[in-house]
Amino acid sequence: MFFNEIIKSENSSIYYDDWASYRASLTKLISDSIEDYYRFSHLRDKKAIRCSEDFFPTGEKASLAIWGAGSCTDIDISVLAKHFKLILIDCESDTIMAARSKACEYSSDIICVNIPFWDISHDIYEMYEAMLSDKTPVEEIILYLDEYIEKMPTPDYDNLPHFDFSVASGLSSQLCSRFVALFSYYKHLYSDADSNTFYNYFSDKNTLAVNRLLDALKAMTSKLLLVGYELKAYTSETFALWDEHKAYVDDFIHTIGSNPFPIGSFFVEYGNIQTTTAEIPSYMDDNSSNNLLVSDIDGNVVVQERINLWQNEQLIRILSQKSILWSFNDKKHYLMHFISLMLDI
Repeated sequence: MFFNEIIKSENSSIYYDDWASYRASLTKLISDSIEDYYRFSHLRDKKAIRCSEDFFPTGEKASLAIWGAGSCTDIDISVLAKHFKLILIDCESDTIMAARSKACEYSSDIICVNIPFWDISHDIYEMYEAMLSDKTPVEEIILYLDEYIEKMPTPDYDNLPHFDFSVASGLSSQLCSRFVALFSYYKHLYSDADSNTFYNYFSDKNTLAVNRLLDALKAMTSKLLLVGYELKAYTSETFALWDEHKAYVDDFIHTIGSNPFPIGSFFVEYGNIQTTTAEIPSYMDDNSSNNLLVSDIDGNVVVQERINLWQNEQLIRILSQKSILWSFNDKKHYLMHFISLMLDI
């Protein structure tokens, strides 16, 4: 089954050495964001701001949840486990258990769990693939998936543990990626009209999935949430645009100040993100109340809309934002944007 190949391809441990620079940058960003939280909260409470080398409170470690942790190839959990009680959250338990075992002396401070906010079992994917390979009509496949998704329970977040801090990087574009990848493999069996129906359907379901993710993040995090998503994606042919886009992002952040956000120009096709044009997005109005760097990927748009909503309802405070270039492999490069959200305002 092609589904088994998808599972194998999701194991990013083979990129551990290649991602060293990105891993160090993201790990530092997580620590810096939490330091910003403590500094701001101390200032808010009119207490002395601690110096950088001892900003983490002494005593019991604060809890830090990493959502969609996978192999932890992009985050150095051995560094973070020195200061935090880590909770690795992923639907693939074997993968996060293997990641925990590599943390050596700190593995006892790392917990592995699955929080089923979007609970699609392997059985569902396998049945979905069987239906595709049998050329089952689109309407029947959608009916099958809808019946399952509509019955999917929402976790009782009131009776689940809460975390001090949470990190979710790149999850909003991945929650329906297995469905899309499987259809892409069997696409030759279906008409163009069927393809459009499928892609529109999974776009809608990804919106649902991302909203369920955000509900979980907001309900289970008490202090700070760090959210990351893809702003731009480059193939090896378009990577020359990076210098131009980097200059744009840097200038945008310096111009707007501490509250930026962009307008992306790219699309997703068969799970592979490709750039469309070299056009640089125009600046947003400086008087805009929600200056977010905007991504055009479906799930990321949902994240931005929810952040804007939370901000307008004064449920969060944006503490900081930062973009990091992620050289995924020699063919793909992503410009990741991270937003640090203070929840206990």
